[in-house]
Amino acid sequence: LPAQIKSALVPWLNQFESTHQRQPRVIDLGCGTGLFGIEIRPLAGELIGVDLSSAMLDAARARGIYDALAESDAASFLSGFNATADLIAAADVLIYVGALGPLFTQVAARLSMGGRFAFSVETPDDLTEGFRIEATGRFAHAAKYIEQLAAKNSLRVVTREKTIIRSEYAQPVHGYLFIVEKIMPVMSGAAS
Repeated sequence: LPAQIKSALVPWLNQFESTHQRQPRVIDLGCGTGLFGIEIRPLAGELIGVDLSSAMLDAARARGIYDALAESDAASFLSGFNATADLIAAADVLIYVGALGPLFTQVAARLSMGGRFAFSVETPDDLTEGFRIEATGRFAHAAKYIEQLAAKNSLRVVTREKTIIRSEYAQPVHGYLFIVEKIMPVMSGAAS
């Protein structure tokens, strides 16, 4: 999945660098041992990893690819982050979060205009609304739920690709790869 997310981002990353004359600041939420970090490092200016597990962060630190690592949950880290990021990624991470509203609010607040949020969600075929906890203890999120949260937070869906996000007990786990872009909020009730 990390390579798939990077591959989906490469055209935008190349355009970003030529437009801004720099590589993007990237936040890797739920970085774990650094699998997405390995993929994105050559294309990132600054790379920040965030994870709840100190053991995972130790493994990520040993790779020597991150400019900074933080032990925190995603929403708390973003709420205390006093800068903007050009790319925020969460590869197979949102399965540990039920209601995604607070996270989407923080992501939208920290993304630069035109910045991207790339992430995966587990979505069984029978889930068409909201989210639920699965027998595995992980959360599944409907594509419609993600699209509603994106719209509410001035994030435009750029990519929604049905994919296999991982294998569990030798069975494929289905979901979506989403890439959303921060856009200008739509003003309502403008004076005439």
